Amino acid sequence: MKYEDAFKLLLTFEGKQFTEISGDAGGKTKFGISEKVYPGIDIENLTEEQAGLIYHTDYWNHCKCLNLPGALQYIVFDTAVNCGQGTAIMLLQKCAGIEQDGIIGQQTFDAAQRVTIEQYADARKARYADIIFKNPQDKKFQTGWFNRVEKIVQMELNGELS
Repeated sequence: MKYEDAFKLLLTFEGKQFTEISGDAGGKTKFGISEKVYPGIDIENLTEEQAGLIYHTDYWNHCKCLNLPGALQYIVFDTAVNCGQGTAIMLLQKCAGIEQDGIIGQQTFDAAQRVTIEQYADARKARYADIIFKNPQDKKFQTGWFNRVEKIVQMELNGELS
């Protein structure tokens, strides 16, 4: 998958509008970029091009998505955006049955060959369930989180993410 296609799809989930949702720990957000993660950025005036550069460098490249099996490229990228880069990599490592150090290298690439998108999606949903267990106020996000994962899996299985 090309990064440009991944970014375009990501914006269908994250949206392009500026938001400030009560109870959202990220605070002010635009294109999915939050002031909590990027406190030095003027979120309200963030452009789509600037957001694209952030996602390309800090998420797509950081997780080395292009080096992953095709079926996992987008879901790992999306997980990095939604849950954090370290979490995305550690979920992949967990599914692959290797040490969960959050560092993606050759061992992780090799082991990722054994991981299916369904396994990864289940691990991501388990992560969300753990978040909700620890923070019951986040239950309001559960349906959206789970639907997003399911849509990504279906898109991959339908050949829409190639």
